[in-house]
Formats: sequence, structure tokens, C-alpha cells
Amino acid sequence: MQLITTMVEPFTVDRLTRALRKAAVPTYTMTEAKVYTGEDGGGDLAPKIKIELAVEDNQVLALIDLIRETVSSHQESDGIIFVSELRHVVGIKSGRTGSDALTFTPKG
Repeated sequence: MQLITTMVEPFTVDRLTRALRKAAVPTYTMTEAKVYTGEDGGGDLAPKIKIELAVEDNQVLALIDLIRETVSSHQESDGIIFVSELRHVVGIKSGRTGSDALTFTPKG
């Protein structure tokens, strides 16, 4: 499994979350963040939204394309995407592992 972490402009979040739902991404986290931009101490803290998605290896390239196509305004400030390997994923309550840990049973 892989962890996709993307930092995007706040005004793109609604578009991106709609695209992720349409792509049937089961779960993701979203956090407000500040990104330091600049060199030699003369930069600013820019507001961004950090979105993290745990996905199967075979989904990574398609989701990178989806994120880029959805949020790009062709500006340097559009954001960035990181991809990291997840060694273990375990559901706290269920004990399920891997992608099964990302499947939630609705309350009811």
C-alpha cells in the first residue's frame, strides 16, 4: 500500500473531494496546514490543505493524475504530491490489515 499526501490550495478542496468521491476513494484525511515558501528567510507562510490517502499500489498513478487534473491552475503555488510506502495498516477496533482496514461498517 502507498500513502499519497498532497498539499493543495484551499479553494480547490471542494473540487478535489468531489473527484475523490467519484473515484470511489473510501477514506482520506484532510488537515489545514501552512507551507513556508521562500528562500533566505524572506518567505511567507501560505495556507494549504493537506490531504492524505492510503491506497493500493495499483491506484497510485491514476490518483496522482486525478489530483493534478482536478487542482491544477498551472501555477507553482498549485501544490505538491508525495507518495510513501505504507509498511503496515491496521484497523484499531477491527484488527483488520491492509486495504481491509480502510473499509468501514456503517453504524446502524
